[in-house]
Amino acid sequence: MLNRDEINARLKKSIQGKTPKLKCLVTGIERTTSMDYLKTKEDKFGSIHNFVKNYISSEAVKLLKQNKSINEIKNELNFETSFSPNEQLILEAKKYYGL
Repeated sequence: MLNRDEINARLKKSIQGKTPKLKCLVTGIERTTSMDYLKTKEDKFGSIHNFVKNYISSEAVKLLKQNKSINEIKNELNFETSFSPNEQLILEAKKYYGL
């Protein structure tokens, strides 16, 4: 099993020279980010890889905290209709956001 430093080193190597992107589990919307931002999330999520894998946008987190359903969030944020969120992955990711 890889430790946290090895996982982060592999992730950094895989995105070296590329602009890191985050894809929201709820909306499917992608956004660019920086390694500095990813590093700030490392402690909370255990690793950068874990953060990328469990990323939920701040807008979606805000609506989830208001107990809105995925469909309500979809309608409010007007995200890509062809994207189909995986509710199981969202449930797993919610623990990192205190939901």
